Amino acid sequence: MTLAPQKTTDTPPRSRRPVRALGRVPLGLVGLLGILALWVIAVDGGLVEEKWLPGPTDLVAHTWMLITEGYRGTPLATHVLVSIRRTAIGFSMAVLFGIPIGLAMGRYRSVGALLGPAFALLRPIPPIAFIPLAVLYLGLGESSKILLIFLAPFMFIVLNAEAGVRSVSSSWIRAGQMLGFSRRQMFTRVILPGSLPSIMVGVRTGAAVSWALVVAAELISAQEGLGYMVASAGNFFDLKTVYAGIFLIGIIGFLLDIAAREVEKRLLHWQGR
Repeated sequence: MTLAPQKTTDTPPRSRRPVRALGRVPLGLVGLLGILALWVIAVDGGLVEEKWLPGPTDLVAHTWMLITEGYRGTPLATHVLVSIRRTAIGFSMAVLFGIPIGLAMGRYRSVGALLGPAFALLRPIPPIAFIPLAVLYLGLGESSKILLIFLAPFMFIVLNAEAGVRSVSSSWIRAGQMLGFSRRQMFTRVILPGSLPSIMVGVRTGAAVSWALVVAAELISAQEGLGYMVASAGNFFDLKTVYAGIFLIGIIGFLLDIAAREVEKRLLHWQGR
């Protein structure tokens, strides 16, 4: 005789259910619409002069003008692609070097003792402070810009990779030892999978920081890029172009974060099961 499964009336935890408001409209969208409404009220109601803050309609029209006509003879798509390329190179280098160094610092006490103080000293220094040195040693070309984009995500990735190794459960390590894992198997089957969630936090944070730094990096004698466009427009008090550039940077950063989340979901599909 088998027992039929009993029905349960328990509801899933609230944290697992999507938060919604006004029927099926997400709360995030409600918040964005609220900000847009306040923006329109502030401009149309005369609370803020349009020369300081353009209205949404004017800003959309100006952005479309930039898309069709470009900025100072360069298509807007070129500025976007140049900034994305610089960010991709700097961020890829940060991942390529940061993850192995962080794993080594977490796995081997001697490496952590050797490199830990240096990273603790360098971590609080903002990358912008290295602009004079980058220009002095690497010149005004692409290398100095990519170096600045590389520095901040590199620190985040190293820190989180090291913390990920140290957070691996000791019971997992003992289980691997009982199964007779070699040092290589222990790393590939226990240490690396156990530290991967923390590594992905560092990668996601580093991706956001590297994109944010593109504006500072393109202050170094750049002639193309969104950061150059914003800085150049600011020098000429062209606030519509400044706001358009800022919003484009925000939208692209938002899309990059979505892409990073999708990668994280695919790599960590086993989490929560």
